[in-house]
Amino acid sequence: MHTDFENRLKDLVETYSHQIAEQNALSRRAREKTLTAEDVECYLTNMFYVFANTLPACHYALIISRSRNNEKMAEFCVEKMEDEKGHEVWAQDDLKHLGIANGLPNFNLVSQQSKDLVQYGRDVIDIDENFFSVYTFCFEYLTVVEGPKLLAQLEELGFSRESMSGLGYHVDLDKHHIEDDIKIILDTMRENHPEAMLEVARKTMDHLHKFLEYCVIH
Repeated sequence: MHTDFENRLKDLVETYSHQIAEQNALSRRAREKTLTAEDVECYLTNMFYVFANTLPACHYALIISRSRNNEKMAEFCVEKMEDEKGHEVWAQDDLKHLGIANGLPNFNLVSQQSKDLVQYGRDVIDIDENFFSVYTFCFEYLTVVEGPKLLAQLEELGFSRESMSGLGYHVDLDKHHIEDDIKIILDTMRENHPEAMLEVARKTMDHLHKFLEYCVIH
């Protein structure tokens, strides 16, 4: 059952990832070479917002896991917190490369879709802390599947890999993180979980699609 579920989960996220890359405004503008510096500032600011909220989400998942005596998930959260420390600094460095003074984000650019994406992670934890690993897997697998293509498109537009370090580092790191995600998903999956976990994946990918659609200037 576990191998079948892993394949179903990966297939679902891959299918969504390809659709998202074809349809969202960030990728579309990069592909059509209409992406502006203002769009990139907006994208990096929204990335900063998501990165800055990842560690608190992991900590919240840790608290809930311990309150429910879920030691396997608690251990995963501790490791994930260590992995996610300081990632918002990469987005700030990228904003500096773009010419933004001190890399300070303009929080007026943070979209409602970014806020909804972050909130959905909290909602998932409240429903079942074990679902949080599905939520994080969707982020990381999308990055592994489509991140290199987006990096190449941005480089063609003059935004070097060094100036897109938040995306670049995650492309490299998430190749390893997805294996940890799959392991904890399978280790904590109960008999009634598979369909519910796949639904969490679908909803997370829907939120990610909206995030990437509205992380540029509209």
